[in-house]
Amino acid sequence: MLSAIPSGLVELIETRVALSDAARTAMTQVVVPRKWSRGERIFRAGYPCPALVYLSHGAIRSFTINDRQQEVTYFLFFEGALVVDYRSLITGEASRFDFEVLHDAQGEWVSARAIAVLIARYPEFQKAARLFSEQSYVMLDRRAESLLLDSPEVRYLRFMEEFGDKADQVPQHVLSTWLGVRPESLCRIRQRLGLHRGT
Repeated sequence: MLSAIPSGLVELIETRVALSDAARTAMTQVVVPRKWSRGERIFRAGYPCPALVYLSHGAIRSFTINDRQQEVTYFLFFEGALVVDYRSLITGEASRFDFEVLHDAQGEWVSARAIAVLIARYPEFQKAARLFSEQSYVMLDRRAESLLLDSPEVRYLRFMEEFGDKADQVPQHVLSTWLGVRPESLCRIRQRLGLHRGT
């Protein structure tokens, strides 16, 4: 019998929850390998989030345009992340964010419908969904707290501490919108820290 194609998403889930053979097989049957080029939008604002993506390579951001017609980067996703608008996926309401590929990416796509079926049929996926939703809430809460309480310089230092090895995948103008500063302010932050490079 042919062995199933290895799935990074299944491996990630099994770091949190033990899957039965039936649940594992059901999961691998709905995982679709995908590749995206820089600049592609994998999800679009104005539509319900259609899927969850396990990002095995590359970088993606979620962003929107505010009422001053300025880009605002909401979240950055790197290798090993689950790329999804949880609120839209759960409620079915339209997402407010575009999800743009920043660096050629590949991953595993699971449709919203397939996720709903897995959760309904297998208790393991109910538990996994709860755990990942809780993790997402904590990450977004920390992000909101940092935007309220930390200086842009502190946010930059924390970004470099957590994602410094992936920083080259994020254009400087995108990073500035994630930090909540203008590009020239990011240049000044980098100069003060002795990290200046061209934008």
